[in-house]
Formats: sequence, structure tokens, C-alpha cells
Amino acid sequence: MSLGIIVGFLVFAAIGMPIAFALGVTALIATAWSGIDFNMIPQRMMHAVNSFPLISIPFFMLAGEIMIKANMMERLIDLANAVVGRVRGGLAHVTMLSAAGLSTVSGSAVSDASALASILVPSMRKAYEPGFAAAVVAAAGNLGPIIPPSGAMIVYAFMAGPTVSVAGLFMAGVVPGLIMTFGMMGMCSYFAHKRNYPYTGEAFRFSKVWYELRRSWVIFLMPVVVIGGIVGGAFTATEGAAIAVVYALGI
Repeated sequence: MSLGIIVGFLVFAAIGMPIAFALGVTALIATAWSGIDFNMIPQRMMHAVNSFPLISIPFFMLAGEIMIKANMMERLIDLANAVVGRVRGGLAHVTMLSAAGLSTVSGSAVSDASALASILVPSMRKAYEPGFAAAVVAAAGNLGPIIPPSGAMIVYAFMAGPTVSVAGLFMAGVVPGLIMTFGMMGMCSYFAHKRNYPYTGEAFRFSKVWYELRRSWVIFLMPVVVIGGIVGGAFTATEGAAIAVVYALGI
């Protein structure tokens, strides 16, 4: 039975069916084959998602989407461009820093990569090869599950039980997230010099950086309030995610 489920899933995926539907159809076929009552399916589905901690994941994703729709992403990009735009491979560095900033809101790799791709890839394709532009965005999106708030960390803490703290996992992700950010920026710099990519952006000016900081400070205050409140014990991860949504709506 297990081998048949795996083969069925691989067949559906190979013919181009979306992964979620391939999993669902395979599960339905296996349920029918084993003679299990179909009335159990909605009960099991409800039981699987009926969790107060897991509500925080769609809340954080909603907060990130609201921030993107409010053009906060453009402000993050302008700030990153003012800081590191005028170096070789500057657009790649801007992408990494923007991804790190966006990761403090959304907690999702897919949503981060989608937002970065729609805004930055057209500009990067004009300065670099399309493959390099795509690779930079794909790598930058991986900061989402590392830098808190992270949806993956919330799921892990939920599955592990009370012995694992969401706040502790969030704190544990800060330093690795920063190391990954600067490490990938180092790789971008290496390839930019090796391939002699052109300079982009304006020259560094402190007045410009200060201006962009004043435009963007409300974005950086959100993780301070939300993550700080979760770590400090003022509220739970789910309550913090709801506060993040309200904060984003306020912006």
C-alpha cells in the first residue's frame, strides 16, 4: 500500500498536477482502497488544523502581504540601495538586505521570494545574467524561515510540544540569519567582481541614508514590538501575529 501511494503521487506529479492536488488525490485513492469511511476525512482535517499556535502562521503571512501592498517593500529597497547600491553587484546586495528586512515580517520563504522577484528581478536582468538574478532571489528567499518570525519554527515548536519554546527558537534564528545574509552578500560580491558586473545605484551619501531611515523606521519597529513581546513573555506567538496584522493595517 505504501509503495502504491508513493508511485501514485510520483505519477500525478510527473504529469504536471499541482503538488497539493497530487497529494490530495493520492490520499483519496488510498482511503477508498483501504475501505476507510470517508466521513472521517473532514474530522481528521479539522483536528489537524484546529490549533491555536498554528493560527500565527497565516497571521504573519497576512501582515507581510499587507506591508507589501502598502509599498513598504519599496521603502526597504530604497534604504538598502542607499546603503549598498553603489558597489559592484549592488542590486544583488540590495536584494539580500531587502529579503532580511522582509523576513522580519512575513516568516515565509515563498512570499518573500515572490515579492522580491516581482520588484527586483526586472532590474537585475538588465545588469546581470537572468540565471544570476534568479539565483540571488531564490537564495534570499531562504532567509524567511530562518530570521524570526519563522513559520517553520512555529510548526516545529507545535510538533515538539511544550518542551520547545517559540520564543527560544526565534532568538536562536537571529544570529544564523545574519550570518546567512552577510555570507550570501559575500558570495554576490565574489561573483560580481569575477564577472565584472557594472556598478548600479547612487553613490553613498549619509543624508540619503538618513532620509530613507526616516521613511522606513516604522517597518523596523514592527519586529521590535512583535518579536520583543513574544520573547519577553508579554504575549504568545499567535497574539503577536495578530498584533503584527493590526500594526500593518495601521501603517
